[in-house]
Amino acid sequence: MDPRESPWHLLGAAIRHWRVIGSGTQQTTAKAALVDAGDLSKWERAVMRPTRPAVCSLDQHFGAGNQLIALYDIISELERLHKIAENSTHEFKEDATDRRRLLQFAAAAGVTVTAGDPTRLLFELALGGEPRTAEQWHRSTMDHLHALRTRAPRVVADEILIDLMLLREQIGRPGGDDTIELQRALAVLAAFYSSMKVRLGDHGTALRFYRTANRAADASGDLDLRLRIRAHEAYHSLFGPRDPAVVLEMARDGQRLTDGRPSVGLASLVCEEVKALADLGRNAEAASRLQDLEDLAEADLPAIPGFWESAADRVSWAALWVHAKAGDETSLSGDIDLLRIGSGNYQYSTSTTLHRALCTVAAGGVKNGTRQATTAIAALRPEFRNEMITWTAHRVLQAVPRDQRDRGEVRELAHILSARTSA
Repeated sequence: MDPRESPWHLLGAAIRHWRVIGSGTQQTTAKAALVDAGDLSKWERAVMRPTRPAVCSLDQHFGAGNQLIALYDIISELERLHKIAENSTHEFKEDATDRRRLLQFAAAAGVTVTAGDPTRLLFELALGGEPRTAEQWHRSTMDHLHALRTRAPRVVADEILIDLMLLREQIGRPGGDDTIELQRALAVLAAFYSSMKVRLGDHGTALRFYRTANRAADASGDLDLRLRIRAHEAYHSLFGPRDPAVVLEMARDGQRLTDGRPSVGLASLVCEEVKALADLGRNAEAASRLQDLEDLAEADLPAIPGFWESAADRVSWAALWVHAKAGDETSLSGDIDLLRIGSGNYQYSTSTTLHRALCTVAAGGVKNGTRQATTAIAALRPEFRNEMITWTAHRVLQAVPRDQRDRGEVRELAHILSARTSA
């Protein structure tokens, strides 16, 4: 069990820690604390959430000095904040007084946390957070970027949401400096949070936070950022939140904000236009716009930290998307050779493998292509098999001709995807 997987896993690890240092088994602990042994096992593994009275009983039995109770209250409060954020049309309406209730819990219990502990972020939220400089917020966005490339989406979403709340509060304080730079950071963080919610299948929340990201980008006055945020939304919208025809319209609307001069933002929007055209089966138009993209890439546009390493990578990824659907294995191999995806980026490394599998199936290699896809999905730990990855794997299945869908390799891929969906 990894206590970093979620706040409830952290609580489970804390319960187990107190039980082990007291040399108790689950059976003896459950009997002494007047709880069910089977439930205790599930609480430790975060399979089931305990009630507050049960946590109070365990805390008293262990002599934990209210630490387990405080941790339970903090996690419950974080969950409440999530519900507020996800159900409100105004994403940040919660009362600052309510948030500071967490500080009271922490102060009463004297809970000790260490750097990197998920509860540290919860306490930071409770405290309201010391104002950060624009440079510190920029560094925070880079930290979250690394996390979303290497860690499970559910954990990353929690941490980004807390920073979003802290940043929004800082922007709202009177007499604040660097408002423009803070709006830039807010736009990026809101876009990152939206991408996590797409990966978690929560499309409604993703689209609401993209509205926050667009408003913040517009408030910054940075045209290229405005274009890149719109491209970011268009890209993630292709994985379920919107119909490809709507994404195509979004990408073209974004391009109307520009004067046509080459920029990373413009290249990003054309990339999403190309992908939407490919998804709509408009292959000739996609190929034509792909040529326009290659011309943009030759303009030697700068790398933009926080989204992609370079405009050339975006172009290669768009080309890979088009060539995979067309079954053009020769061109696709060249696209992959040009990509420079960062080390440890499980999302794009897995997606690249799945697009290779899609291309193989589209070219007639149903057996090899579906095997490639099954291997790629099976290699991921369950918490990393997010909706964007499984959406791409389903595209591989959809490319299989109907008269071959009873093949063993195809059924195996369908099985691993259905098992993941029902989990």
